[in-house]
Amino acid sequence: MLLHWNADPDSFGTPGDALRARDGGADGWGVKGTVFNANVYREASAQGHSSPYTIPWKTGDLTEGQRLTLNACLVKGSEEVCTGYTHRVYS
Repeated sequence: MLLHWNADPDSFGTPGDALRARDGGADGWGVKGTVFNANVYREASAQGHSSPYTIPWKTGDLTEGQRLTLNACLVKGSEEVCTGYTHRVYS
């Protein structure tokens, strides 16, 4: 499982304000991640795809310095096991 938030673009072509998920295990569980605050909600989910699978970056320009909450989940059907809303990232 991998959930990747990238705040700023880099010299390798990785976009900024971007989220993606990677599911590397064929165990029936998918990977879903969200970043959000009162004004922003961005979701990246590999649920429903055959493993291994990496979704394309979910992007969109955000105002610099916004504090966002990152939540990562393993999902199977309607069941979710999540990290909780304790991880902070910035745009």
